[in-house]
Amino acid sequence: MFSFHSKEWWRHLWEKTGIVEITACYDMEESKEIWQPWAKWAKANLGFNDVEFLESDTNNDIALIVMSAIKRQ
Repeated sequence: MFSFHSKEWWRHLWEKTGIVEITACYDMEESKEIWQPWAKWAKANLGFNDVEFLESDTNNDIALIVMSAIKRQ
């Protein structure tokens, strides 16, 4: 799970480069519901277990983030 980080972590990573100006950084609404169709397809076709992963998140800690930036000159 070391690849999962908060939006604050990603914002800091991008900002510390000095290369970009962050224009948006927020949690996506209903992220687990958005992930669910892919998780079901991936389980049936690729053997991934994201369905169980999403269902085990009883505290709603899993989130998808939206982040965009503009490259500085």
